[in-house]
Amino acid sequence: MDFTIGTLNILHPAFAEKHHTKEGLGQNGKSNWHIRKDKIAALISRSNLDVICLQEISHQSNLDLQEKLKKEYEIAHIPRSRGDGLAIYFKNVRFEKMNFTDLADGLCFIDLKDRTTGKAVRVANCHLQGGNQQHRGKKQIETLLAEVTTPISVIAGDFNADESQLRQADSKFSALLKAGFQHDGNLDETEVPKPNSTKGRHIDWIWCRGLAPQHHEIAQNEVVSDHLLSASSIPLGKIAKATPQPNDQSIFSRFLGSLMACFMLFLSFLCCLKSR
Repeated sequence: MDFTIGTLNILHPAFAEKHHTKEGLGQNGKSNWHIRKDKIAALISRSNLDVICLQEISHQSNLDLQEKLKKEYEIAHIPRSRGDGLAIYFKNVRFEKMNFTDLADGLCFIDLKDRTTGKAVRVANCHLQGGNQQHRGKKQIETLLAEVTTPISVIAGDFNADESQLRQADSKFSALLKAGFQHDGNLDETEVPKPNSTKGRHIDWIWCRGLAPQHHEIAQNEVVSDHLLSASSIPLGKIAKATPQPNDQSIFSRFLGSLMACFMLFLSFLCCLKSR
């Protein structure tokens, strides 16, 4: 049985104004969050993902989305020192939360137990440093890898690193590959193209160890952030049928049966001797 997981940087309203990010601004140059919040909630609901990791989600933004999605998702949220935050939304009809850990600024993870298979999955959400701070982003990955050690582990988020770094020997991805993680192989753009650019980069990733993820297509007809929702499907498998084990009563019964068979053979032997 598969479970689906996605990641989306929703663009913090304050950052949209500070960096003049057009997807987060109205015609007056001010934040258009009052419009975008409904569109983001609708996208999440329509995607019907079992788990979704969100970045750049402040306390207020989380409250706004929670109001729309609380019937569908249970929410674990942590703030960041710079004013935004991270959140992991998951369907509690599918998963039971075991614990939630705020690991460091920009890093967190949650342990979820699948209600159908009984298997546990550790899901980490991250927003890594990029640009000329790629080395710090790699340190963040190494911090995560020291904690995300369960047999089935997923690391998702905004990596601020694109597909060109997959083959670099000392990149964020090299540590993941060395630790046995793999992604779904899809390298479609997850970043909305910048002005004067025709193509965005693939900077939002979902990496899994223990199971092979597959690309999960999500229809996105409307831009709701400067990032696109990226999703994967991960096979958890089925519950193995338990082999019936004999109880004490059945073992005792079989012992008596064997003893009786031996006794009958002994009687037959005595009868043969008397007949001679």
